[in-house]
Amino acid sequence: MSEYAPLIQTILWVVLIVWLIFRYDKQIISFLKAIQDRIDKGSPLKIGSLLDIGQGIEAQDTQEMKKRFDDEIKVPQATTAQGQAAQSSENLNQSIKLRKNYLLAEDLIMRELQSEFGAVINRSVRLGGVELDGIFAHQGNGYGVEVKFIHSKVVTEGIISSLNRIESGLRRFGWKKFTIILALVHENENNINSSFIEKIQARASDMSAIIMIRVYTLRALEEKYGISSS
Repeated sequence: MSEYAPLIQTILWVVLIVWLIFRYDKQIISFLKAIQDRIDKGSPLKIGSLLDIGQGIEAQDTQEMKKRFDDEIKVPQATTAQGQAAQSSENLNQSIKLRKNYLLAEDLIMRELQSEFGAVINRSVRLGGVELDGIFAHQGNGYGVEVKFIHSKVVTEGIISSLNRIESGLRRFGWKKFTIILALVHENENNINSSFIEKIQARASDMSAIIMIRVYTLRALEEKYGISSS
């Protein structure tokens, strides 16, 4: 009879759980609904000792995202009719190409990180006035994602400035178990500049925040996800 004891215990546990669900179904549903309402309204919901989900986290609007693209790719914006007319079609095409590549790089990085960490990433968010490309939690730790598409106009100081801005926001929230994933996306392997990456690593190591630097190429990401034209 002893060999049936584990089976009997399992059956009893299942019966007990089913009985509790039927007995307190209204209370359980009300509890889950209250949690969902708090998240929807942006009220803080503390999970463990790490994240207050909804506390100060908002979605960026379209204009904010557009401004970030302008800042990242340093696109000159003509303010007069004469200036707009003088802008060459070559520069315009280059600007459009950079925007497309930047958006594509960001999208593919988010897919790559979601696959790696097995976590859903909240994209294009504003955290207490600090913009992030993505934010997620994994195994009790928080992660922020900052994607940089590396092209000829990108400078080290611009990237470090972004990291300082994020680090300052984290200090205001008091988030210590938080890692910033800095994804540097080059167009292809020929564009990877080792000295540029070393400068970023050296500057990032001086910061109090945990910085995880990842280096990718857009071409490799395109090939991996089956959208490469070559």
